[in-house]
Amino acid sequence: MLFGLLVVAYRTMQDPDTRRFTRGMPALVALLAFSGAVVDMLDIVVKGRALKKVLGIIEDGGEMIVASLIVAYTFCNLSDVRRHSRPG
Repeated sequence: MLFGLLVVAYRTMQDPDTRRFTRGMPALVALLAFSGAVVDMLDIVVKGRALKKVLGIIEDGGEMIVASLIVAYTFCNLSDVRRHSRPG
């Protein structure tokens, strides 16, 4: 659903800042899905206890890092929009 909203925003908005934002966000969301789903599936398939622990750390750490990148990307783009929209 999020990808659909980003596509609609990209196609309907003419503002270059909005278009740039909607081009970068899907990659970050895909990274979040990868770290949450694919690494979790590997964790389920793997039998070794030590490897399960490592995959759990990679999964949780990856999700936190990517979520932090999404927040940073959003705030950076928000500050760009505010800077360009100020009169004067």
